[in-house]
Amino acid sequence: MVGLWTDMIAEVNLSASINGLLTPFRSIPGVLQRYCLPLFFHREDAVYDLAYSGSSLLFRHRGRNFQLATKHQLRAGKDAISPADTCILVEGEGGHIALSPNGASRVKVEGDDLLPQDIVLLEYENSRGAHNLRPRFLQLDLDETRTLSEVDMASIRMVFSIGYPTKSQGYEPDFDDDFKAISLRVVSRHAKLIFDEHKIRPSYEESRTSITVSERYQGDIGDPDGWSGAPVFFLWGDDTGGEHHLGFAGMVTHANSAGSFMIYRAEDIRVFVNRAIDTPYPAATEQVTDAVPEVR
Repeated sequence: MVGLWTDMIAEVNLSASINGLLTPFRSIPGVLQRYCLPLFFHREDAVYDLAYSGSSLLFRHRGRNFQLATKHQLRAGKDAISPADTCILVEGEGGHIALSPNGASRVKVEGDDLLPQDIVLLEYENSRGAHNLRPRFLQLDLDETRTLSEVDMASIRMVFSIGYPTKSQGYEPDFDDDFKAISLRVVSRHAKLIFDEHKIRPSYEESRTSITVSERYQGDIGDPDGWSGAPVFFLWGDDTGGEHHLGFAGMVTHANSAGSFMIYRAEDIRVFVNRAIDTPYPAATEQVTDAVPEVR
């Protein structure tokens, strides 16, 4: 992916601001990957107490820290996983510590609008104990970040996503001399996709957009399971000042192996997130602070 990404931008030496730092285009996927993570959750009744389902984005909006994913990622077979069981991993002594969110969105709507019914918004405080969580979230104020409909399509340089396909995930246990498991590594390998900015179409569903992977990536997709929740970004140029910026296109909800992806539009996600923020607990949200203890 790195080589192909470099080939596609080799003719332009451009940069964009990421978290306040001017970042060369070829380095942007690596920088953003820090904030695009699997959706981890804690399961006491499973073989491994740490599991994952699809992808997510950690971002900072209006001075608050959020994790964005889809609710259908929280379905494990016939059982529904509580948002309180989700977590992010931070470094601890001898391994990692899983921290549960402080709140999970519960906006109730009437009708069949898919977006609010299939979106999960988890909130984290700036710090938890000795852990400073704020640097783990991408500065992506949705009110200030352009969406696809808010820029000239001719100004778009690249549309891409960073996600965690299920086929690339796994567990790697370590054993002692008696073949007793003494530790377990959760392997989470990310992947990147570049989309064709000329093949972005409205969907038959009002709250989603259809987007197609660039033809040069058609053979690399395979089973798209795990791409749900992956953010879709784009890089665009400002003709007036010659500057380039990071835009937010939306979040993957479904895909097929032929390269057709469905995304929730960033414009609608912006409305949903602001609605969740502006509606006090517990009317719009379900407080989950301390619902799950820290687990190692």
